[in-house]
Amino acid sequence: MTDQNIATPLKVVRETLKYLRNAAPEQFDTFVRGYSQHCDNVTVAVIEADASEILTAKGRAQHARWLLKALQDTQNPPEPKKT
Repeated sequence: MTDQNIATPLKVVRETLKYLRNAAPEQFDTFVRGYSQHCDNVTVAVIEADASEILTAKGRAQHARWLLKALQDTQNPPEPKKT
């Protein structure tokens, strides 16, 4: 999958998250904190996984971290790059 194929769904996710943050900022922040804890648990599961389960656990952790980054970027937008 190329970056071009990922860009559109990622843009939709980010725009939706921005809408949710603006609609209910306190609840959004609470959700991000809770999801962050979930990500920590999913990451620990990789360490504790049996050899037969490690790739599945790793995939779950990577997906969870991707979504957490999108949530955190929405919560605290990165500074625009200066040219």
